Amino acid sequence: MGAFTMTLKLAFRNLLRNKRRSIAILLTIVAGTSSLFLFDGFNTGIMNQYRENTIHARYGYGQINTKGYHAKVYEEPWEHWIDDADSVLQSIREIPEVTHVFPRIEFYGLLNNGQISLSGKGQGIDGPSEAAFFNTLNIVAGKALSDEPDGLVLGQGLANSLNAKVGDHITLLANTIYASINGVDLVVTGIFHTGAKEFDDVVFRLPLKLSQELLDTDKIEKIALGLDELSSWDRVADKITTKNAELEAIPFAVLDKVTPNKYSTHYSCVIRTLYFGRNG
Repeated sequence: MGAFTMTLKLAFRNLLRNKRRSIAILLTIVAGTSSLFLFDGFNTGIMNQYRENTIHARYGYGQINTKGYHAKVYEEPWEHWIDDADSVLQSIREIPEVTHVFPRIEFYGLLNNGQISLSGKGQGIDGPSEAAFFNTLNIVAGKALSDEPDGLVLGQGLANSLNAKVGDHITLLANTIYASINGVDLVVTGIFHTGAKEFDDVVFRLPLKLSQELLDTDKIEKIALGLDELSSWDRVADKITTKNAELEAIPFAVLDKVTPNKYSTHYSCVIRTLYFGRNG
């Protein structure tokens, strides 16, 4: 104990021997520690903002699909879509933590405006319900898809390639699930951008019912979810898969490959999204 006390006294004497040097060292330590805390807070804020922007622009808090569907590529994907959609949707709506339910279909089709034909990735959605929740989707012209029976919303890159503007008529051709060609006539109601070029250059959205008619099916491919809070996901996922063992629940963190977490570290995508903002 005496040796420890002596060492402590010597340490204090050394600190007091040159007060300016000791103060400078102390201030350096304080400044460095404060900078680390500020940097950590800044990163946390960016991640939280990016997560909220992306949840309310594209994915929701996660999605429901048949087991194994997300991890595989099928020659005939519609064979693995959700049957008896109304019953499944109703059972999910009954879960208290679930605030929004968004049935969806994705498919590839050919867009033609009379002069230019381009392929794109279509998303059949429930326009009225999605318009309220997905409020960070940047609409640069027109409006988000709502209750228009023949409405079409284009990604900005796709719209530019088609030389399309709001009010233009577009013909969409696609294969039905029975391998025949089907087509529908649409009217451009809006143009959006998310800041993700690979998404905005190919994606278009149209009403879910029209998509089902185009593909000649009454199935849905997936169900995106809105929850009361992010932490509810695990409880909701357990309840859904317990009720229906044929389904699986994929969280936002897995769906979004650019989120800086254990699945990815692409920070540039976060900065890009924040740079564009929610209003473009």
